Amino acid sequence: MEKIRVGIDARLYGPAQRGLGRYTESIIRAIELSKSNVEIVLYIRPNEELKKELLNRGFIVESADYAPYSLKEQILFGFQLNRAKLDLVHFPHFNVPLLYRGKYVVTIHDLILHHFPTRIASSRSFIIYWFKILIYRLLFKRNVHKAKAIIVVSSFVEEDLLTYYPKLKGKVSVVMEAISILSLHTNLRTDKKDNISYNIKGKYVLLVGAFYPHKNLDCLVVAWQQIFYDTDIKLVFVGKIDNFALKLKALVNKLDLRKDDGEAVMFIGEVSDIVLYELYKNAEFLIVPSLIEGFGLPGMEALLSGICVVSSSAGALPETYENNATYVPVNSVINLQKSISAILNNKSLLKKPNINQKITEQEIGKKLMSTYLSIVR
Repeated sequence: MEKIRVGIDARLYGPAQRGLGRYTESIIRAIELSKSNVEIVLYIRPNEELKKELLNRGFIVESADYAPYSLKEQILFGFQLNRAKLDLVHFPHFNVPLLYRGKYVVTIHDLILHHFPTRIASSRSFIIYWFKILIYRLLFKRNVHKAKAIIVVSSFVEEDLLTYYPKLKGKVSVVMEAISILSLHTNLRTDKKDNISYNIKGKYVLLVGAFYPHKNLDCLVVAWQQIFYDTDIKLVFVGKIDNFALKLKALVNKLDLRKDDGEAVMFIGEVSDIVLYELYKNAEFLIVPSLIEGFGLPGMEALLSGICVVSSSAGALPETYENNATYVPVNSVINLQKSISAILNNKSLLKKPNINQKITEQEIGKKLMSTYLSIVR
């Protein structure tokens, strides 16, 4: 039987691209474990080191130097894919090129911009921002309806998607994310100089991820004024220092969250997976105060690393964490502050994680291959 050719949009490959990058990396590993009579073509941004690695792993690698969400992506990337004679393309995000004419699978991680189309922390003018939101909604609707199959990362996202687009019923499959951080314990450094957590004086609570408005970080920072005053426990943010982070930093500076012996809130920026694992292991707990999430990857990483998680009960978080997290109200600063303070004063309130990997990369690979083959054949 002739091999089928499947393209994967891997321009967001790797942890530097946050959740989408981790997801893309994960599905490529999953396919690597499960591919049979399938030829996989990966489209990446120019990166010779990554290209060499992926070629050595048996993939075909093509350069696709188009920034995500750009006009070049929508036009030139579409032309490139059309010329490639692919049987199918898997887009790990909703941004399918407008001019691509072939069959495709798309992964939808959440509908947060449907729920929170806010200009908070945006540098765009009012008109440009809302024009971009309009384009997003139009492209999203077109892309999910034209997809041959849609993968979502939780039942919550499936329900949310079908609420907005009921005609998609029958095309949507739930495939939860696999977590790769579990292998890190075998690679930990023993030199404390390499462990960034040892540079944090005293105890700390950790938050990992992007600084988007739906993460509810303003509420958390304001709540931390009283928490730090009472306990001296720091709040440590790990994530890319972007415009959203700078706005949050400005709030921290305005509140003057510090004492003579140091700051109440620290922004570490991006770190390697090994350092991230070390930060998890040394934290009092990880906190997830989001107003909505499609999955909740950092919390799962923490739980599977044996670390306690304090979370809101919004979106897919209870589905993802189940009974392994301690859920707190995040509807107001005072309720959040009281809940966190109670936990810090009485650690017995923390739920101890007792969780296994919900789905392995081998299982994801089999599901992806089954989806691909059902569309092509």
